Amino acid sequence: MNLDIFKKLVEDLGPTLEHDEDWMPTLFMQDALSPENQSGKRVIIIAGLCMDLNTQEQKDKVAEAIKAIIITSDPSSACFIVTAWTTRHEGDMSKIDSGILRVSESPHKEEAVVCVCVGGRGELDGETIMIGRIERSSGSPKIKSWDIMSGEEGVEFGGRFYDALQEAFTTITENKT
Repeated sequence: MNLDIFKKLVEDLGPTLEHDEDWMPTLFMQDALSPENQSGKRVIIIAGLCMDLNTQEQKDKVAEAIKAIIITSDPSSACFIVTAWTTRHEGDMSKIDSGILRVSESPHKEEAVVCVCVGGRGELDGETIMIGRIERSSGSPKIKSWDIMSGEEGVEFGGRFYDALQEAFTTITENKT
């Protein structure tokens, strides 16, 4: 999986949005460059997940949809994007971890596009989280900077969307053996 492709897809969507619009939950999947793909070009499959993410039940349904779409499509890698609040402020983290404070309530919150990327084969065989910091100063929103974290760097990933991607690729691998 070429992470630059997924970053570019996210960045290219920004100018199409109104000032206060968010990146919608979307699943990008990259087809393997294989003998079946005679064109020699990468194929990107886009699945727009037009579902609300306001409740835990809605988030669970999106995670189930992600898993089903990946298993059915059998891509070489996938990247789920969603707009979210993030914080880097250490003082907030203990309050957030204990449930006293939600990230969206933090005075140090930052709006970001979170990209959960998982690869089962091909260029990336692993996982990466990319966080694109959103700037909404004027006009359409845009990504002002990226933070990229890889599981190889000792970062542990988790959460329903990451788990859905990981479980889907595990299921694909198990079905092929």
